Amino acid sequence: SGDVNTKFTNVTVPVVTWESYILDDLKMTGSVAQTDFGQSSSYSSLTITNAGHPLSAGLSGNVQVLTTASSVRWGATTNSAAIKSASITEQSTWAGILGYASGAAMQGGFAAPSRRVSIFLDDDTPTLLTAKGKKLFDAAMEWAVGCNLNNLNGSATADRNGESLGQLETAAKATSTVQVFPNPAYDRLNLEFSTGSNNDATIRLFNINGKAIQAWEIAASGDPVELRLDGVPSGQYLLWILEKGQHPVSKKIVVADRP
Repeated sequence: SGDVNTKFTNVTVPVVTWESYILDDLKMTGSVAQTDFGQSSSYSSLTITNAGHPLSAGLSGNVQVLTTASSVRWGATTNSAAIKSASITEQSTWAGILGYASGAAMQGGFAAPSRRVSIFLDDDTPTLLTAKGKKLFDAAMEWAVGCNLNNLNGSATADRNGESLGQLETAAKATSTVQVFPNPAYDRLNLEFSTGSNNDATIRLFNINGKAIQAWEIAASGDPVELRLDGVPSGQYLLWILEKGQHPVSKKIVVADRP
C-alpha cells in the first residue's frame, strides 16, 4: 500500500481494490487504520445490507463467501454517499463491499473521478471463494466498469450457467469471424461477417484507456456493415463485436487522419 499510495486517486477510470490500506489514499474512508479501514482474521461471511443494489448480486441475508474462516479486508465510513452493500457478518460497521458512484462526494468532499469499489478479499483468499463469493466478485467488476460479464467473458458465462469447460470450448469454436477494413481507417469502417446467419450484432469502440467511444446496434442483414467514425480522434482502438448467438470477438484498429 505504501508503494501504491495515491497513484490511482485521480484516475478517471474505475478502480476495484482489495488492498484496504489504500482506501484512505483513494478518499473512500478516513485515515485511521483498523478504525476507518482494516484487515481482520477468522471471518467467512458477509451480511447483505443493500440488497437492491447491483453490488449485492441479487443476494440477501447472511452469505458465506469463503469456504473457511480467513482474513478479510474492510472499510468503515459514515459518508452518506458511500454505497455499503455488505458488511462483515457480526461487524456491522465494517463494509466488506464498499462503493462510490462517479462524481459522488468522497472523504473530505473529494469527487470520485469514476466508480470505486473495495471488496472483502485478502491476497490468499480468492481460492477460498464460494459460488456466492464469486458472484459478488463478478458483481463488483460489472458495476465498476458498467458492463455484463456474461456478454464479455466466457468463463463467467460458464460459471453462472453451469456449463462444463468442454462445453465452453465447443461453443467457442462456433465464434464467428469478422473482416474489418480498411485498417488504418479514416472516417468509416466496413465489417463483413462470415457466419452467413444474418444475425443482429452489438458493436463497441474502446480507446486504449478502456473508455467506450462509440456504440452501434446492427440489425440483421446480409450486406456488409458500414460504421461511421465521425469525430473519432486519430489513435489506436479496440473494436468489440458481439453477434447474436456467437461469442464476442475483438479487433485492434487504427484511426488515422486523412492524408
